[in-house]
Amino acid sequence: MAQCPTHPEIHVPQGRICIMCSRQNYKDWVRSEKQKRVDAKVMQKKSFGVSGNELTKLKNKLQSELRKVIHPYYENLGLTNFCWICNRRLLKGKNQVMHFYAKSEIWQLWCHPVNLGIGDYDCNVNKPHTVTSMEAQMVRVWGLDRVKELKALRDFYKERIDTGQDPRHPTKLWLIGMIADVKNLNPKTYNPVKVSG
Repeated sequence: MAQCPTHPEIHVPQGRICIMCSRQNYKDWVRSEKQKRVDAKVMQKKSFGVSGNELTKLKNKLQSELRKVIHPYYENLGLTNFCWICNRRLLKGKNQVMHFYAKSEIWQLWCHPVNLGIGDYDCNVNKPHTVTSMEAQMVRVWGLDRVKELKALRDFYKERIDTGQDPRHPTKLWLIGMIADVKNLNPKTYNPVKVSG
C-alpha cells in the first residue's frame, strides 16, 4: 500500500486514488460545471440581450406553433401513427415532431419541412444518436433530391456557424420572426412541397 501524497495518513493500493482526493476532485468538478453554466448564461445575456429563460420560452413557442402546422399535414398523409426512426406504432397524441438535423446544432433548419419527421419521445429525446434511421422515411416522403438539398443546406449553414458569419444559437429576433411566420401558415392549406431552404 502506498501513502497518499496529499493525505499521508491514508494508505491506498498502488494505482488507486485516496477517498479524500476523490471527494475533492468531485467537488471541484461540480463547482467547475456550475461555473460553466453561470458563464454560459452571462454570455447569452450579453450576446442576445435576453435571459436564457426567455429564449427557452420562445423556442418552446416556436416548436408548439410548428407542430400545429406540420402535424396535421403529416396526419393527412397517414404518417403520424408510427415512429420514423424505429417504426414502432404510436398512439394518437403520443408522437412528437422531431428534427433530422438537431435545432441545437443547425438552428437555421428548425422549420424546414424536409428536416421534420414524426417520432416517439424515447427516440427523439433519449436516443438522439438513432436519428440517422429517419433518413429512409424522409426519402420516401420527400424524395432523394429534396433530402440531398437538405444536406447541402446543412453544410452551408454549418460553415456559416463555424466561420462566425451566423451565431451559434438562434437570436431572440429570429425566434420571434419565425413564430410570426409559422403562425401565419394555415394548416388546412399548408403545402410544404413548394418550400425550399
